[in-house]
Amino acid sequence: MTTRTRKNTTGNAALSKIEKQVGRLRKDIERTVDRVSREAARYIPTSSRRQLNEILDRVNDFGGTVTKQVSKTVETVRADVEDSVGDLRGTVDKRVKALRKDAAETSEKVFETFEKETRKQLDRLLKAIGVPLRSDLDVIKRRIGSLERRFEDLVESAARGRSKTDDDEFEAA
Repeated sequence: MTTRTRKNTTGNAALSKIEKQVGRLRKDIERTVDRVSREAARYIPTSSRRQLNEILDRVNDFGGTVTKQVSKTVETVRADVEDSVGDLRGTVDKRVKALRKDAAETSEKVFETFEKETRKQLDRLLKAIGVPLRSDLDVIKRRIGSLERRFEDLVESAARGRSKTDDDEFEAA
């Protein structure tokens, strides 16, 4: 953020400097015209003063025209600089956003890789010291579940066998 402010301040400072120089130039021209008119009034006859005043008015008009043109140019340059800075900010913001996204994805992948490697190392260590692993316990749970189902099937079939035997005995009696 400080870089943006510095760049913007530098651009504004340059434009302000140009504007100050134009203002000084205008004042210098006005002073020169006034001085020339006073000095000329001493040496020129009264009849020619009107012509001199017209010339001085034209010089003043020329100074005003130059000032207006320079001001327009300064404003155009300022607008162009502001547009360029805005475009540059947009580009920089997009790149920063992309970099942040890439950094987040990369850190996520690194974390996942670290986690997998840590799990592998821990599994090796536990296996080396003889502690059953989660996968070992899962296998045991599946086997127990399978044995429970077989046991229930055997109990059911035994119960059915007794029922038939009881029914047969009841009919015989």
